[in-house]
Amino acid sequence: MSSKPFASLTFSELGLDPHRQSLTVIPPDTSIRSALETLARLRLINLPIASHDNPAKVFAVVSILDVLAFIIGKSDSSSSSSDHAANAAINERLDKPVEMVLTLDPDDESYMVFERDWKDSIEATLKAFASGLHRALITDTTNAHPPILLGQSDILRFIATCQSPPAYAIDIHATPVSAILSRHALVSIRESHTALQAYRHLVSSGVSSAPVVDESGSVVAAISAKDLRSLGVSLEYSESTTLKGILADLSRPVLEFLKTTQSKGLKPATVAKDTSVLDAVRAMVDGHHHHVWVVDGGRLTGVVSQSDVIGVCINGLPTA
Repeated sequence: MSSKPFASLTFSELGLDPHRQSLTVIPPDTSIRSALETLARLRLINLPIASHDNPAKVFAVVSILDVLAFIIGKSDSSSSSSDHAANAAINERLDKPVEMVLTLDPDDESYMVFERDWKDSIEATLKAFASGLHRALITDTTNAHPPILLGQSDILRFIATCQSPPAYAIDIHATPVSAILSRHALVSIRESHTALQAYRHLVSSGVSSAPVVDESGSVVAAISAKDLRSLGVSLEYSESTTLKGILADLSRPVLEFLKTTQSKGLKPATVAKDTSVLDAVRAMVDGHHHHVWVVDGGRLTGVVSQSDVIGVCINGLPTA
C-alpha cells in the first residue's frame, strides 16, 4: 500500500474500529431537550436526524453548537430581562422539535448529509473534508457494514498510526506546520470573556474551536463544541431548566467554565512553527483535538486544523 495514492484508498482500508459506537439517529420531531440528553448520555457532539418520509434515511446532521445557538438566540444573558423571562424563553425553545435548529441557516451546507458507500474511494470525502465539511455518512449497499458517521478525526488517526502509509502529496515527516497554516482569519477568545461570549463568537465566526489567550497573547486554554456535551446532563433530572442549568454555567468566566467541565482544552495543543506535520497530527490525535495552535515564544501566531492537514495531504502545499 506504500505506493498507493492516499485519495485512492477505500473506506475499508482506513482500519476503522469495527467496535466503534453504533450510529444513533433521532426522529425530526424529537424535542431539543431530548436531543441534548442524548448528546450528553452518549458523549456526542453531532446527531443525525432521520427523514420524515423515510425513518431509515438520514437527511441532516446537527451539532451541539447548532443547538446551543438556537437555545440562546441573539439575546444577551446579561441584559435587564428577568430570570423568569429568560427561563421561559429557554424552556420554550427546549421543547421545540430538533429540526427547528436547521432553520437557523437553511443554506448552511454543514447540515447537509454527504453520503458515500464503503466500496467508494475516499477521494471525494477527503476533498469535502479539506473544504471544511466535518463528517460524512458512510453506508453499505450490501449491508456488510453498519452505517457510520465518519469524521475528520478518523482520517487523522489513520495518518498518525498507519504502519504502511500511502503516498501523500507532501512529506509529512519533513514539512513544518508553518508551511500549512490556515488561511482563514485567526479566531481567539480573551480569558476575560464568559463561556457564553466565547460560544457566540465561535458561532458568528463559523468555527468549532478557538484558543483562549491572556493579555500578552499567550495561549492558556482552548474552548470547543466538545465542552458543551455536559449541557444535557441536568436536563435528565428535571422537567424545567433554569439559569442554574444552561445560562448560569455559560455565564462563568471561560477558564472557570472549562474547569467545571473538566475540559481537555485546559491543556491546549500548542506546537512550535518548525514542528512537522506528522507530529502535529499526532498531537491532535493523542489529545483528541481538532486543531493545533502554533506559537512562537508562547504567543499565538497561527492555527492548523484537521481540514488543513487533509487538504495538503491530497493537494500539496498551498501556493502563494
